[in-house]
Amino acid sequence: MPKLKLMLKLLIASLVVAAFLLLKLIIPDSPLSEKDSEILGGFIEWFGVIYGVLLALIVVEAWQKNSIINNEVDREADALVLLLKTARYIENKRKIKSLAQNLKDYAEKVIQLQGDNCFGNHEISDHLDAIHREAGKIVTDEQTPAPIAAEIMRQVNDAIDTRGDWVAHAKEHILPELWGLIIFSSVAWVICFFGLKVETLALSIFISVVAIFTVSLVILFIKDMDNPSCGLWHVHFESFEVLKDEADKLLHRRLKKSVVDSSERHDLSDIKIIDFSMNERETAKQYA
Repeated sequence: MPKLKLMLKLLIASLVVAAFLLLKLIIPDSPLSEKDSEILGGFIEWFGVIYGVLLALIVVEAWQKNSIINNEVDREADALVLLLKTARYIENKRKIKSLAQNLKDYAEKVIQLQGDNCFGNHEISDHLDAIHREAGKIVTDEQTPAPIAAEIMRQVNDAIDTRGDWVAHAKEHILPELWGLIIFSSVAWVICFFGLKVETLALSIFISVVAIFTVSLVILFIKDMDNPSCGLWHVHFESFEVLKDEADKLLHRRLKKSVVDSSERHDLSDIKIIDFSMNERETAKQYA
């Protein structure tokens, strides 16, 4: 699919160049005088600098937005993987497996709907809410150690907060006014090449074709990066494959009566977490 979209962009850029070549063959000579052509050359030079800076800023902004979204998607999946690993320290095997099943269902739904359907999808939000409720049941269980309860709530809340961030970033797009400026400046800069007086027709065509083809591709790539849900530079959800595999391994593994053996218990003292008091536990019960 990405190769098909790349070929489509190259085809569109090629059609723009073909239209220019046809026009150049129909009107081979510039209608401008020698002096006007020199002035036009200077205009192309200084306007090209401003135009290049404008395109560069927009490309960098679109690229950074995609990078931020990808990082936040990974952060969400990582938080849920850590949630699953932390939950292994509790004694209630039934609740561990219930949480693992909810995490697996959520990861499968995200992977299944990746693309336009994944951004702001209510069904996916419901799955994440079910994970939060399941985590709440673990937290409110009196048998759950307070440090583990605090860590579980921190991780599930971090995942929910991070998902909200990347969904919000994905809905941000280049303003229509800015698109209008991009199109106008691109057309204005390209049209100027028709007025250049070049003695060799082949050289004139070469200069113009390179400029038009490059501008067309840059605009198409900006449009592609402005929509992170699809296209060549879309958001990747490989980290949710890891989450799914981790949950699946836990579901198919036979849990011992005591999940934490003596060799693992000393590791709990190394976890830097906030104190989870009885008042906080009672508050959590209200939302479980």
